[in-house]
Amino acid sequence: MNRFMEFIHYHFPKFAAGIYCLAIFLSFGSKTCAHSITQQETVWQLAFWANQEPACNITVKGDGIPSSFEIEAACGKEIANLWYTTPACSHPFFRSENVNDCSGLFLRKIWQKQVSDPDQQNMLETKDPLFFIHGCEPSDRCNQLPVVIFQNKSSDRNDPSSTVRIKIGTFEGECAEDECQMELPITSEEGKWVEFWSLSPDGIQGVHDRFKYRAAIVSNSSSPIYQFDLISTAYPEAAPFCSDIWQVFPQLNLQNQKIYEAPFSSDFLTTTFHLSILAGKIITHGLVDTSHCNNYGLMSDGSANGCGEKVSADMIFTMQNQYNDLLFESGIRNHVPPRIIKGMIAQESQFWPYSEIDNEYGLGMITENGIDLLLRWNTPYYMKLCKAVFPQKADRCEIQYSELPAMEQQLLRGSALQKIGTYEEIDLLGAVIRASAAQVNQIIQNITGSDCEHTASYEDLWKFTIANYYSGSGCIQNAMRITAAYQYALTWDHVQNFLSGICNHAKAYVENVYIFGNL
Repeated sequence: MNRFMEFIHYHFPKFAAGIYCLAIFLSFGSKTCAHSITQQETVWQLAFWANQEPACNITVKGDGIPSSFEIEAACGKEIANLWYTTPACSHPFFRSENVNDCSGLFLRKIWQKQVSDPDQQNMLETKDPLFFIHGCEPSDRCNQLPVVIFQNKSSDRNDPSSTVRIKIGTFEGECAEDECQMELPITSEEGKWVEFWSLSPDGIQGVHDRFKYRAAIVSNSSSPIYQFDLISTAYPEAAPFCSDIWQVFPQLNLQNQKIYEAPFSSDFLTTTFHLSILAGKIITHGLVDTSHCNNYGLMSDGSANGCGEKVSADMIFTMQNQYNDLLFESGIRNHVPPRIIKGMIAQESQFWPYSEIDNEYGLGMITENGIDLLLRWNTPYYMKLCKAVFPQKADRCEIQYSELPAMEQQLLRGSALQKIGTYEEIDLLGAVIRASAAQVNQIIQNITGSDCEHTASYEDLWKFTIANYYSGSGCIQNAMRITAAYQYALTWDHVQNFLSGICNHAKAYVENVYIFGNL
């Protein structure tokens, strides 16, 4: 079973048996039809840090955190006020007696389900025409080329003479029948765009839509094998991680690199990293008994020696894998590789949740500048956070973060930083990494005047993204500008040579993240 169907089986078991064609709705006009609507419902719980006892439950629609109004309505003013005045606690995942130092309340998700909404059994707008891809599923290797089927819905609009125009490279054709199918042509490793639109008899064009696909030969035997990949805004889950931002497919020689894989479940994220710094933290905090080890199991730099690592091994394994479910969910939600998130945590903090560096917080050693990056370059995350922070100023969130007054920007950054040390921290890190990918995309466009698909490879884009997270856009942008000035190709091998001063540390950082991500 390929990765796409594994994903469907894991997340949508009720539908897996019936899925063969990938149905994608794209906009060529609109049509109304009746749908049965299900909505996600989430139950949150406020509980006391002192004894872990629940204070109240709050049920909300969707998966967002409850608003102040929802908390007060469900819990009453007294509990709501206690929640508002609770200081952030930086170590809820750290299973030790120190957790008792936290005061007040904490918020946790206890239930999530899909529920039918009878009030939403109304007429919804879907998009025409409908196209299917069958014969080969995205992110799979097949012995036949994929086939695209376009359905001309003009007859449903009482306009039987309208056609669908289709363009692939230099080829352009039309579909005047109710249904037309064509075998997608073989492509290079870079892939091709398919553009299509409706055309009325009087020459009026509908909205042009497009998707990018790759059907590249990976075996030149008598029966060729094709690698099929798809980038479509209508079905983003089918695309490789962040390729929806860059419009770039992974190089075919990256197939065996674990760091880019979409795991079937959180079990595939289990690791056995040797983390001597984490072991040293465990020992110095008295969480294991190393009295029989030389120098109590510690090296002069505070990391663990061999004996210390051996004694700490069970706790090291537990601590590095306790976030796997959250890493898996963050990868799906933010469309970034979970192993990159985990590799960056391993490099930043080795899964020790307390930062000893001023102004760096949590597992990802995130800074306020990192939160600024998040809110400037990850618009969906900014919108969700903004509406939660300013529930009575919904129109405030219609403008970009950069346009907000400085005080409101600071409030948003503070609210995001409060997620450090909660179950939302891993999702926050995934969202920051996606923001970094978006910023890298814009930096490259600004420097080259061209899109990423014409200037950089998938692997180089990820290395730029990781370095940008670590050292900041100033470092990466300057190194890219020098690279472009020398007319060198925009590759990580070239760009890293122009990282100087403190920026130079990004070289080792990227290398170590890849080592962790591929273990």
